[in-house]
Amino acid sequence: MKVLVILGSTRRPGTSTTLAEAFVKGAQEAGHEVTVYDAAKNPITPMHVDANNRAIPGDKNTQYYLRLLEETDAVVFATPLYYFGMSAQMKAAVDRFYEDDYGLMGNKYGVLLATAWGDSFRFDNLVGHYHAILHYMKWVDAGYITAQWSDNVDLLKRHDYIEQAYKLGRHLGEPIR
Repeated sequence: MKVLVILGSTRRPGTSTTLAEAFVKGAQEAGHEVTVYDAAKNPITPMHVDANNRAIPGDKNTQYYLRLLEETDAVVFATPLYYFGMSAQMKAAVDRFYEDDYGLMGNKYGVLLATAWGDSFRFDNLVGHYHAILHYMKWVDAGYITAQWSDNVDLLKRHDYIEQAYKLGRHLGEPIR
């Protein structure tokens, strides 16, 4: 399976990137072909439409990103939680689905890896948004991790979130039990 991991954090080392690295390790060990797209280092141009509501194509980074999306079987959203939602870098990546949303619909898995300081309540809007994206795109939810009380890597390591991300990657595409 081809897997596209989208990094939405500007922090290095960051917690959502750390989860993504564990996911990638598990997915590669399971034989999946993984591509990581760093939306902070390679920004995706914001979505713009013309007077007829047609998408205006983005720059070279954005076109490359869209080609990766078209070729993938699974999309992993790795993002910190900012004000109860995904990072601006991740939102730009999601908004660009509009450029070819019908072409991207169906036959894909989605995964969410999110981190923040706080309890589960803080993640409710992000998880709802993630599920709405999957529903609209007709993608299958392959699982999500909301790493609570983990706004730095040292705190993240005090929990089992890194192991959970590894296992999620290792078992991607298998039935969720």
